Amino acid sequence: VLDLNFNYPSLPGQAELLRTALRQLALSGDLEALLRYQPHAGRVHERAAVARHLLNRGLTVPAEQVLVVSGAQHGLAVSMMTLLKPGDVVAVDALTYSGFKVLAETLHLELVAIPVTASGPDLDHLHSLCRQRPVRAVYSMPTLHN
Repeated sequence: VLDLNFNYPSLPGQAELLRTALRQLALSGDLEALLRYQPHAGRVHERAAVARHLLNRGLTVPAEQVLVVSGAQHGLAVSMMTLLKPGDVVAVDALTYSGFKVLAETLHLELVAIPVTASGPDLDHLHSLCRQRPVRAVYSMPTLHN
């Protein structure tokens, strides 16, 4: 069986980067604090670090608007529960992430497939759909597509 539900991107040198980061973490700061419950949105200095990272990539976001989540699936769930309500229409790639589909089903969202062209989602089809239906959100995976 070849399970294509999830992809696990791996880059050369990732293990060494993790090893170095864990060593630095172990040698710095208050390790005991990491064993306690953390603020729901993340610690202030972590949120500020993410905001600086985004700023270096051309996206200005105040640290107060950055939320640290426990992985991509958790981030999707939090975003969807915050922004969408049962019955909302979400346009998705014709082939989309199975974890998103499970969340949509749980939240009673209607997913509408957008055909894919050689250069990505068919934007003309999306435009037409938006004129016909009240599309509340668009979910697309521009990289690492399953």
